[in-house]
Amino acid sequence: MKPETELIRGIEEQTEKEILTLREEAERLERDRTAKADIEIEATRREIDERVETQQRRIDRAAKAAVATECHKIALEARERFFDQVSESVLERLRELTGSERYGDILKNWIVEAAIGLAAEKAMVSCSPPERDLCRKALPAAVKEASELIGRKIDLALSDTDARGGQGVVLTAASGRTAFNNQVRTRMLRRETAIRRIVYEELARAAEDAPIEDPQRRESGRNDG
Repeated sequence: MKPETELIRGIEEQTEKEILTLREEAERLERDRTAKADIEIEATRREIDERVETQQRRIDRAAKAAVATECHKIALEARERFFDQVSESVLERLRELTGSERYGDILKNWIVEAAIGLAAEKAMVSCSPPERDLCRKALPAAVKEASELIGRKIDLALSDTDARGGQGVVLTAASGRTAFNNQVRTRMLRRETAIRRIVYEELARAAEDAPIEDPQRRESGRNDG
């Protein structure tokens, strides 16, 4: 074989080896690139899943908070409506008692309470027109009881002027500078906290005693109907 032929073959063989090496290196780089890309894709997918899960948890918490807030709002509104209903029932019941002898005792107690609160030696008693006769009858007993409780003699007289504001009595000192309002609505306002507590306790007790309905039974009843 001629020297130049051997040289050419040697160059060809060396070239083929270099090409094979380069091809293998290229394939390795491609495999590495693909593996790296797969790793990056998987990492990105996990990050997206984590973000979606985190966002979902936030949405769930916000939804639960919104539901809890709405339920609390509904419960407060229901309690307030019930309190208003109870208050109106009390007012109506007292209005119905206005013409009875029993109401005369109630008026007497209100006058005594107002006299003690006013602590004046002389005072005028005002009331609504429907209560005037009973108030006049109740005054002597009220003066006697209030004097005993205060520890000194007091003087109460029925005013010629009707009280404004509805049912109950208003005592005004003879000087006109001080007064004690013992009308029904004012009395209820003074005791509103205690009345609310009683109403809310009764509501809570009623809720505890109420039977719990089985949702499946309720759904079955709907289907049967």
